[in-house]
Order: sequence, then C-alpha cells, then structure tokens
Amino acid sequence: DQRLDRTLEELMRRDAAAHTSTVSGLIRKPHMCSGCPHSVSLKKPKGAKAFLGIGCHYMAGWMDEDRSAVFVTPMGVEGSAALSHLLYSSSHHVFQNLGDGTAFHSGSLAIRELVAAIEELVPDKGITYKIYYDSTIAMTGGQKPQGGVTVERLTWQLHAEGVAQIVIVAEDAVKYRHADLAPGVRVYPRDQLLAVEEDLQKVS
Repeated sequence: DQRLDRTLEELMRRDAAAHTSTVSGLIRKPHMCSGCPHSVSLKKPKGAKAFLGIGCHYMAGWMDEDRSAVFVTPMGVEGSAALSHLLYSSSHHVFQNLGDGTAFHSGSLAIRELVAAIEELVPDKGITYKIYYDSTIAMTGGQKPQGGVTVERLTWQLHAEGVAQIVIVAEDAVKYRHADLAPGVRVYPRDQLLAVEEDLQKVS
C-alpha cells in the first residue's frame, strides 16, 4: 500500500544520507583503519586479478585498481571461485586474499583442497594465497584468533600441505633471519611486496 511505499522511500533516503558526507556531498565508503599495514599489503601487480575473502580485506572489493578484488565467497572456501576462474578463462594466475583468523578457522582446509585441485585440474596454472597475518580479528572488535599459530609454524603447515612456494613479506623482515621456518621459505621486507608478487605469478 501507499504507507509501505512511503516507509520504504524514507528508509532508502536515510540510508543514502548516512553514506553521504554533509560537507562535500561525496560518497564515503568504508576503508582500512588509519595505519593498518594491510592497506598496503592488498596491493598487487598491474593487471593481476585478486579474489575476496572474509575479513577487513573484503573492502578491497570497492578499492582502487591497485588493491581491487572480486567475487564474494563464504568463509572456508576462499579459493573456489579463483579455481573456477582459472578453469574457464585464459588467466594463468590469480591471487586469493585470506585473513589469519579465517586461515586458522577453516581456511587451511580451503588451501588443502586447492593444492589438490590445481594439481589435478589446472597443473599449468597457479593461485597465490595472501594470508594477512596480524594476530587479531579487527572487524569484530580485535579479538585474538582462536587456534592460531605463529608465522613459523604456519610455514610448516603450508609446507606439509604441499604448497609449492612460501614467502614471508614483513615490515621487520630481520626478525625472521634465524627463525625456524619450513624448507625453502624466503623472507622479504614489505617494500618489495610487488616484486615478490610478480615472481609468484610465474609459479605453477
């Protein structure tokens, strides 16, 4: 009826007003917290395709081309859409965003599934998981991820799952110089992120 239509119109007007700055009239979308390292870590090589995961980095879905990512996915199956893309397109490589909390919760199973699936279905292509490690679940209040492991132990887990190449990119790369890392793990400072990602695009 007309009353319902008016109510719906009013709700839509309020929603639009809530997402519009009264000062400039510009739309202001949610963004990473000021100083968050993942705002930089989301960057990818020019022309590369990345897929969304559950977490703050989901906001990459509406960020600039340097950090953009596509396709909504449920928690625990990060990588399934990326695999489908590789199966039915000419793309040789894609990135898959994954938070450390999700990785500990169910993402490790997604990685295991993708390692097996790629070997079976697209052995000449590759997916690079970008695991954003910060030891906190920022999007819901900053809780400590349950079942979490250290970066060092995470490298051993990934190695055991058969991940072809494991790389750590960190603000303080020196602290991993004498760490107990899985065989073949390389460590780079964060300012070399794009160069590292360009190398990973060649892995299959």
